[in-house]
Amino acid sequence: LEKLLPDLKRSKTLSPEDIFELQVLVRSSQLARFAQASAPAMPAQNADTKPQHGTASQMTQIEGLWGRTEKAVRAAPKVLAAYVRALSEAGAADMGEQILRRALGKSWDNDLILLYGQLESNDSLRQLVTAERWLRDRPGDPDLLLTLGRLCRRNELWGKGRDYLEASLNAANRPETCAEMAYVMAKLGEDKQSAAFFKRGLLDAVGMDENLRPELPRAASRSTTSG
Repeated sequence: LEKLLPDLKRSKTLSPEDIFELQVLVRSSQLARFAQASAPAMPAQNADTKPQHGTASQMTQIEGLWGRTEKAVRAAPKVLAAYVRALSEAGAADMGEQILRRALGKSWDNDLILLYGQLESNDSLRQLVTAERWLRDRPGDPDLLLTLGRLCRRNELWGKGRDYLEASLNAANRPETCAEMAYVMAKLGEDKQSAAFFKRGLLDAVGMDENLRPELPRAASRSTTSG
């Protein structure tokens, strides 16, 4: 499909917007394959886009793809996310963290902030400090609060993580946030509440009717700046 794009541009059979969407789809799909290095390699028609496992080889191919990517396509959140995931899989999570940090500083994107919380760099405390700075401008953002909760978990700041996750749930009730909360509550020794959050998240995930869901346990009010 990538080889057809120049012809499609010249023929003008598709709008510029459609061409751009195709470019995003092609490049994000190619990069996504490097984020699945633990799975068997998928067949590819072109040898230069078939993932060769091994960090050095992966990085060479990833950077090759990125170097051939137009600037506007690079800026697309879907492509950027696939690139960062590929870097992380190749052992370059720190590089991915820097890229995400710069991108989010320029233009906010909910999917990218969630990815920031999942990225395991070598300095998770710096990630937490960075995300807390963003919170000053986005105090009620459920995605950012979930990311902060995950980063607190990475840093074993259980009480602080609980506060962020509670705030995230208050803004938007989501299965993944309930799952994080269940883990944190277990670490705090609150097994009953942990089970309740796990159950609620599971029921949310399968789409149980709102009126039939069990009520979440209420904890005492705490500041999200507590440790």
